[in-house]
Amino acid sequence: MTIFASRTFKRTAALLLCTVSLALPALAQNSSNPEGGPPPGRGPGRGGMRMNPEERLARLKTELNLSEDQVAKIKAIFEEGRAKMQAERKSDAAPEDRRGAMMADMKVEREKIAAVLNADQKAKFEEMEARMRRGGPRGPGGNGDGPPPPPPPQ
Repeated sequence: MTIFASRTFKRTAALLLCTVSLALPALAQNSSNPEGGPPPGRGPGRGGMRMNPEERLARLKTELNLSEDQVAKIKAIFEEGRAKMQAERKSDAAPEDRRGAMMADMKVEREKIAAVLNADQKAKFEEMEARMRRGGPRGPGGNGDGPPPPPPPQ
């Protein structure tokens, strides 16, 4: 009887094959983002809400059809907001106080952006903000494949 015909060898080979087939997908997923954190430009949160200022500006430019003057003004607003957020994160205030200050800063930022927009753009901007609050940049699915689903019946 040869070694390849033994039952123990066949069991060991089958076990090894199963182990490798289960481990490879996990290794493949890990290699796509070696740091193991969220994708670049995204924070840990709902669906991609935490875009960096460049991504936010590009999205607004596309969806609101912004002029170059509007783009420049909104970019300055985002840069100012980024500086304020970084300062808030570094402050020694209690987490609840920091969160409140950040929320107030975000509200002021949205108001400044709205002041730069015309009436049609403001309406679209408010709709975009409402979608973000409901669950991401393109609604609950976040993938942009059509309108968001209706709310569940109660």
